Amino acid sequence: MSREKAGLPDRGDLSRRQGDSGVDARPPEGLGAQATKQEALLYQEHAGPLPAPWALREYEEIQEGAADRIISMAEEQQAHVHSMEKKALAQGSFMARTGQILAFLVVTCGLAAGTYLLANDKSLLGAAVTIAPFVGLASLFVWRRQIDRGNSAAGPAAPPKLER
Repeated sequence: MSREKAGLPDRGDLSRRQGDSGVDARPPEGLGAQATKQEALLYQEHAGPLPAPWALREYEEIQEGAADRIISMAEEQQAHVHSMEKKALAQGSFMARTGQILAFLVVTCGLAAGTYLLANDKSLLGAAVTIAPFVGLASLFVWRRQIDRGNSAAGPAAPPKLER
């Protein structure tokens, strides 16, 4: 496809050309083809719960009191986020404490049952029932530690499926 059909000017034509910007595309005398056109692009970025100060001023110019309402909304949102984080921390603490209590009960029941079986001449079964809760807790502790460290190659293992 030729440059004319594509709507592009001919490369050999160095006559004065002006685009939408009104800048002369012909190189200045003595510089050859090195300098043709300069453009400047201004990029601003602002991150945060509030708009940039200049934007707040513009909102206030558009409608009186708009900046105060925007700041109030940001304060309410921050208070909401803080309350949700407090609830999540409290729930996590409750779950951890509940898990500790249940683990204690499981181990205590296992020890009591194992002791009873050992006292009634069931040595093999009594030993198994006494040791089983400790093995279970130790494996959960090691498994959880691997998940927390991210060392588990395949991710957290799914619990084994019971076959019927």
